[in-house]
Amino acid sequence: MEVVQGSTTVIKRGWTVASCNRRQWVWMVAIIAISGIIKGGWGQVRFITEAIFGPAATTVLGGFFIFWGMLAVFSIKKFGVGTLVMTLGTPFELAAGNPFGQMVWVYNFFEGLGADVAFGIFRYRFPKGRVGSLAVAGVVGAVNSLISYLVFGITLNLFSLPLIANLISMATSAFVSIFWGMFAFGIYGTLQRVRAVPPEE
Repeated sequence: MEVVQGSTTVIKRGWTVASCNRRQWVWMVAIIAISGIIKGGWGQVRFITEAIFGPAATTVLGGFFIFWGMLAVFSIKKFGVGTLVMTLGTPFELAAGNPFGQMVWVYNFFEGLGADVAFGIFRYRFPKGRVGSLAVAGVVGAVNSLISYLVFGITLNLFSLPLIANLISMATSAFVSIFWGMFAFGIYGTLQRVRAVPPEE
């Protein structure tokens, strides 16, 4: 990590969350609190819809959980941001009433790690042009969902189901998560235009 000090500013450069500056940390704290509270309520919605419509509801609504990790790492393009934001948001999520219990710690960790790893494929950068950026965001969403599905599959014993059932579920989840990745990029772009997101280094 390189630190450049001036008369009024300190600029930190690095590719991990450890090199974040003060404004970036403030932004992460805001996402941690906001996402945790919202996901707590969303977990209740998902629980009810799963009871009514079965596992199909998971593939559609589950993408909103990984949305927050992607928004975090799109905003602050450093490895570990997604993992940190998602994991530390867990107490807020549980306090807000997420019905899935303490396993949320595990799910959030890997959903955040999935965002870090998926965006890391592109070296935490978007290409020039909106179409290319949306494509990258969509791929990040799909890869993130597949990583998350592996964790769900192991913890919930989903892989005991027929192979075709898992393949359909994984493909559907990845397809839907392309939208969530693009949606995260859209929200990031909006926040960037109003200067809510910390400026890039």
